[in-house]
Amino acid sequence: MSGIRFTVIGTPRATQTGSVIHVRRKDGTSYRFPVRRNTDWRNLVILQASQYAPETPLEGPLLVTALFYRERPKSTPKKQELPTQRPDVENYEKGFWDALEEAGIYKDDAQTVFKITGKLFGSPPRVEVSIKVTTLAEVLAKAKELS
Repeated sequence: MSGIRFTVIGTPRATQTGSVIHVRRKDGTSYRFPVRRNTDWRNLVILQASQYAPETPLEGPLLVTALFYRERPKSTPKKQELPTQRPDVENYEKGFWDALEEAGIYKDDAQTVFKITGKLFGSPPRVEVSIKVTTLAEVLAKAKELS
C-alpha cells in the first residue's frame, strides 16, 4: 500500500496531560474527567485530516511519520538550528494522533508499531504526515536504516 500523505497547516499545539476536574454528584459520589486544552488545534487537525481519510479507516500495523514545524521565536539565536526548548515532541504527538483517529485516518492509534517524529523550525507552521500499513520486514529495514 502506498499510504496517506498530507500536511496540516497551522501552529502545532502541545497536549498537556494530568489535569482533571473532580465533580461531586448529589448522592455524594464523585467522578473525574480530563480537562481538554487546545481544542481549536485538535478541531483544525480533524478538519484538515478528514479530507485525506480513506473510505474505511486504515487497519493493521502502521508506520507513521510526523514532522512538527513551528516558527522560530525571535529570542532564539540564529545559530540554533533545532528547537530544543519546550514543548516536548511527545506533547505535540498526544492529541495529534487522537485527532487523526477521530478524523477517520485509522481505527486506533494503538495500531502504530513504528513512528518517526520530530520538531523543527519552519514557515509556515505545519505538520507533515505520512501513514501507511506496514510489515515486519519494512519495520526492521527502517529501524536498521536509522540505527
